[in-house]
Amino acid sequence: MDIEFRAGDLFATRNPQALGRGINAVQTWWSKDGEAVYSHTGIIIDTYGSTFEALWTLKRQNLDAYIGESVCIARWGGMTDEIARDALEVLMGQQEGRIYPAWRLFFHIVPPIAKYASWGGKFIVCSELVAKFLYIVYQQNGWTDEYGYKWPRHSHYCGANPDMLSDEWHRWRGWNIIFEGMLEAP
Repeated sequence: MDIEFRAGDLFATRNPQALGRGINAVQTWWSKDGEAVYSHTGIIIDTYGSTFEALWTLKRQNLDAYIGESVCIARWGGMTDEIARDALEVLMGQQEGRIYPAWRLFFHIVPPIAKYASWGGKFIVCSELVAKFLYIVYQQNGWTDEYGYKWPRHSHYCGANPDMLSDEWHRWRGWNIIFEGMLEAP
């Protein structure tokens, strides 16, 4: 499989375990389109498929961990290596090594609670990490880049869930799905 990864690409996966099925059940209940495919998200940080994501801690991993699973990889049209690197430096400086706030998953049962009960974004789950990355991109670059792309997401990263992000990637102008399907070994 030849996927050319770039820093700043985002990914979503479907976790078939009980936790992933539970997340998708709640997401489907609240979803505007009545469907939820993905239950986990993360950020690709280099051309090798290295990732930064919220697992038991907020840490680096590699997309190889998802071989054999359903994966979607999305790229914002205005993302450059420099923009991604600058935003990742800020985000990873704030979040890397933190313990995953599993207790906050209960707030996502009623999404408005998750949006407001985040202690200022200090404790964030996987999808909020991705949404915060996009917000940092916005903070550092304003609403448009030199190509005229409007920035990919608003400032409300708390309360974001994997289904919400996947729907944005699939429907909002400026996003490109560069891969969707079963991830295979290179």
